[in-house]
Amino acid sequence: MLTEDRKNELSEQIEALGRLVSICLSHRGGATYPLIDFLMGMYDGECYRPDMQLLSRRIDTQPFEDVLRVMRLYRATGREPHTFFTDGQALFQRLASFTAPVK
Repeated sequence: MLTEDRKNELSEQIEALGRLVSICLSHRGGATYPLIDFLMGMYDGECYRPDMQLLSRRIDTQPFEDVLRVMRLYRATGREPHTFFTDGQALFQRLASFTAPVK
């Protein structure tokens, strides 16, 4: 059974995931690339691998904190990020169109 604090924490983590996806869908290059690669790595870690140096140093403070929240969400639930969205498979396929898998 989840405590009220844990429910609130999970809710904040899911909101952080939504913010990151929103940033990525309004993709304009630059700092968006490390975020897209991060989300795609959470979606399919065999095909996509984020550059941790870019992720740590190239994004603003709020998205960085959201990355940490999303990592905690994954650790706590074991659920891939697309499962938190209606039609998440199609949503993450759209994000995939902004990047390329690792060869």
